[in-house]
Amino acid sequence: MNTSTSTSSSASKDSICIIEISAGKNKGVNPLGKSTRRHIFSSLQSALSNPAVTAIVLTGGYKSKHFSAGADIAEFGKSDSNVGGDEEVPSGTSICNAIEQSTKPVVCAIRGVALGGGFEIVLSSHYRVANKSS
Repeated sequence: MNTSTSTSSSASKDSICIIEISAGKNKGVNPLGKSTRRHIFSSLQSALSNPAVTAIVLTGGYKSKHFSAGADIAEFGKSDSNVGGDEEVPSGTSICNAIEQSTKPVVCAIRGVALGGGFEIVLSSHYRVANKSS
């Protein structure tokens, strides 16, 4: 399960799926734009359907200082239609529901800020770990 996109990546370490939130040019704050939400949701679905994966970790990108500052303000006032791709754009609520209903433990590894939708993802996870600066 080694997939990646230009905005986010996921990888499997033994039986743990690690999903990184790393949002393009705004890597510093990792906003939850359409492509990032698509990636998180599809990575969750892949991990949940893979019997080799026993746990899932969501974290900010390796080079990022933050987990996620929430919504992408560049998308405010724009339609949540399928602009920018053929796939349906999952809402933050859909992502949180998938995490809450997961039969596999989902852990959020938090560094820096987790605000708005990013904080909602953190709250929907089963476990949370954070460094002192969070």
